[in-house]
Amino acid sequence: MANLAELYCILLLRSGQAAAEKEKNVREYDVRICEIDDGELWPQAAKLKALWLISLADAFAAATALIMDGELVVGLDDGFDQIEGLRLVNIS
Repeated sequence: MANLAELYCILLLRSGQAAAEKEKNVREYDVRICEIDDGELWPQAAKLKALWLISLADAFAAATALIMDGELVVGLDDGFDQIEGLRLVNIS
């Protein structure tokens, strides 16, 4: 799992055009994009944020990975190690 909003934000800081192009490229791959709905995602994210005092964006990324039984792609972030059951792929 990767947080598309996080990726877009990082790219936007470099170039608005680059961000738009990369976001389009991501959607062209066989990538499943999970939307936030009224199901179990937002309550799980809220619980993770409250328990581990992580940012809301990080909580949503972790909750998505847990619910979808996926791996969370992380860079320099190290606050995810404490979340039980969360599988990480570190690219730094």
